[in-house]
Amino acid sequence: MHFYIVALLFAIAGTFVAAGVSCFLPGLHVYNVMGFVVLFYLPFIDVVEPFLMLMFLAGMVTGFGILFTISTIYYSAPDDTTAFYFMPTQKYLMVGRGHEAAMFAGIGGLMGLFALVIILPFFMGFLATLRELVGPHIHWLLGSIIAFLLISEWPREYGRSKMHMFDLDMSYKGDLDKGRIPEALKTGISEWKKPLGRDVVITKPRNFEWEIGDGRRTYIIHETSPLKDTTTGEFKSPPRLMVLNRTPKWYRLKEAYKSNAAGVLTFALASWLGMLVFFKTMVPPDRAFQTLMPTFVGLFATSAIVLAFISRVKVPKQHLAKCYDLDTETIAKGSGSGALAGIFAAFIPAVTPGVSGTLGGNATGLRDDKIFIMNGGTNRVVYYVGAIALFLLPLLHLRRGGMAINVNLFFVPQTTEQFLLITAAIAICGFISFVMLIYASKFVAKLVERIQYQYLNLIVLCIIIAIIFLMTSWQGLGLMFVATMIGLVPVMWNSRRLNLLAVILVPIWLNMAGVGPMIAEMMGLA
Repeated sequence: MHFYIVALLFAIAGTFVAAGVSCFLPGLHVYNVMGFVVLFYLPFIDVVEPFLMLMFLAGMVTGFGILFTISTIYYSAPDDTTAFYFMPTQKYLMVGRGHEAAMFAGIGGLMGLFALVIILPFFMGFLATLRELVGPHIHWLLGSIIAFLLISEWPREYGRSKMHMFDLDMSYKGDLDKGRIPEALKTGISEWKKPLGRDVVITKPRNFEWEIGDGRRTYIIHETSPLKDTTTGEFKSPPRLMVLNRTPKWYRLKEAYKSNAAGVLTFALASWLGMLVFFKTMVPPDRAFQTLMPTFVGLFATSAIVLAFISRVKVPKQHLAKCYDLDTETIAKGSGSGALAGIFAAFIPAVTPGVSGTLGGNATGLRDDKIFIMNGGTNRVVYYVGAIALFLLPLLHLRRGGMAINVNLFFVPQTTEQFLLITAAIAICGFISFVMLIYASKFVAKLVERIQYQYLNLIVLCIIIAIIFLMTSWQGLGLMFVATMIGLVPVMWNSRRLNLLAVILVPIWLNMAGVGPMIAEMMGLA
């Protein structure tokens, strides 16, 4: 009994460490911290029981799964798993509801823990059989996922046929009715560097619109209706003349494909970076186990922080709600789809919650923001904590993710008792993490109100740079800089950040297909 209590205390200690990392060191992935902890522990392996260290790491992962949503919301520093639902949480933050978004994700995480603890032990035999069936086909399964990610970037709209340029006062309406072009209109068009030619024709195809064309370009002057307040009956906005430019087809095609081209470029650059990292030692040899650390920090954390820093965003006052508008149906939809996506990511190598969340979202067609955020919270927790459970699950012992890889250096699962004890620890640490999330979210919400957002992001960026330098030296900083430049492509051109996950998807897919070394040699990396 004494050993069980000590083991649970180790797990709880790991949860507190994860809380500090999640709240005050945003952008630093738990697997990176775990690698540092394991490196520190190995010389003392004869002093501290390996199972106790496993409990400490399990508590870290559980706490990280619940609490890292704080960084995602308040610091604009998502990791690879939260990139999938980055925008909805930021939308909540910018309307003063960041705390609500954090709680939605936390509730989803709790539901994911409940599903793992209660349901997973009954599927040991099924999962063992599924592993035998799926194992030989992982390479084409990953290839299909990559193809879906690229195909789903197909344009969903074809650009705007009319582009708003500027407004005119209603006093010019009389000139337009008489077929005269006001000088203010000519001046405004010239400022856009699109002056009218000589053969100008003005027509009025509708009572509220005029068309002006010179054979090359067409401009539309649209008379808007006054906006009326339905409660007071007063006019909020007077009518005005909107000057619109009718864009040509080639422009609309360019606008439609711009973000998609950026997405494909992001995928290609991330794939190249992934091959470089997997086949070349880019950091000091004694820190080779941390090669992915500066890569992921650059792709997902520093790129978002840099954008937030230069965008001059002002975070509004946050409302700390005491109750949350959630019903049973919303919780069931969000946590149910998130649990399925998370266990898929935990079971299939190289698939992270960002990828599985996209697949699950397309499969279920769920679009509500609350469901979206809760789905992400459940998905992330099931992925991280599920990797522990699958590693210790009798009949399976599946190694997936950085947790199992690090733990396998000093511990091999042996008994069902170990699985049951760590399951109990996960449940306890999950409850403690959720309670901590409530207070940590409120604290950080007040912090971002009092400290200017740009200064806060600058402080976070400096902390991350210092950690990267201490862990991976200047080579890691160089790798982080390259990854940051790639990470800025999707956020600057409004494409999906999910394409950045090609950094691990493509190299692992090529290796599992047996052609990775050959491709690396062709690229000059071998």
